[in-house]
Amino acid sequence: LPGLKIILKGNHDYWWTTVKKMNEYLELNDFKNIMFLYNNSYCYENKTANCTKFGRLYTWAVAMALPTNYNNELAGNLLNKPLQGICPEGYHVPSFEDFQILADFVDKANEDEGIGTSLKTTEVWNQVENIAIGTNRFGFSALPAGQRTPNGQFNSLGDDQSFWIAEESHSGNQASYWNLYSENDKFIGTYVNSKNYAYSVRCVKH
Repeated sequence: LPGLKIILKGNHDYWWTTVKKMNEYLELNDFKNIMFLYNNSYCYENKTANCTKFGRLYTWAVAMALPTNYNNELAGNLLNKPLQGICPEGYHVPSFEDFQILADFVDKANEDEGIGTSLKTTEVWNQVENIAIGTNRFGFSALPAGQRTPNGQFNSLGDDQSFWIAEESHSGNQASYWNLYSENDKFIGTYVNSKNYAYSVRCVKH
């Protein structure tokens, strides 16, 4: 069958030695249309329909295509840029600079509209009094996918979209992300949280 094939695998850390061998096999045999979706990614409330509509939610290490122990320790030099992570061939997980370039462009080109307003879809977001409805002015189509907390709770569907970036804090168990929120019109990239939260990923083309 044509097109990209994604193979899903459950939450079992013993699988890492196997997936490394499988990735080496795919590379050796030039299988470019097959990829593995690493463990610790989720559909909101574990409902497939939410993955279809909003995309999957990933812990930080999984988004970077690293073993899950790196949710609790520094990845350091493993974060080579551009970092493909879970993104398909020809794309990479955004850096802080990638999203800053996006924010600066939108800020200059959106006729004084809030950056977040320009990036949000025109529907789905919960509407808050005195906060402008999303315009999706540049086709970024940000959806309020919500998040999964480290203790397994899902929240903020309709209100929040957070995007992991290929950066981490010096503590080792936290990483940076950019956020859109229903109660403001901003796109903010100064947040840091536990790598064990599950957020969205927006891949960037090289």
